[in-house]
Amino acid sequence: MAAYALDANTLIYLLRGMIPLGKIENEIYKGNQIIIPSLACYEVLRHLRYLNASRRIRDFEGLVKKGALAFMDKESLDMAVSIYAELKQRSLTIPDIDILVAAIARSKGMALVTNDAHFGYIEHLKLENWLPAED
Repeated sequence: MAAYALDANTLIYLLRGMIPLGKIENEIYKGNQIIIPSLACYEVLRHLRYLNASRRIRDFEGLVKKGALAFMDKESLDMAVSIYAELKQRSLTIPDIDILVAAIARSKGMALVTNDAHFGYIEHLKLENWLPAED
């Protein structure tokens, strides 16, 4: 069984139809676990709320129901601190919220589904990109 954590950009691509919603349904059907880090959910909802996009908020809330929300716990908090220190020692920076999202995925042994290349700086983080390859 595979397990996936969806980053904010993946959630946005799903909302825009750039990644078919059937991809999530297919993964669930195969018995794979899908989680949505609460921080990624926050990133999407804050933008939709700012735009006053009530229909898209409803669509997003429907999408969230397909996965399980995952929150920071002590293990993922400790993981985030370690990731930050590792990056800082290598003179690399990525946004704090992305460190926290990555820590949730890594602490649970899940692949992070994202299109953001900077997650590649984080050691021992499994990454997947569900965007279809461009021709």
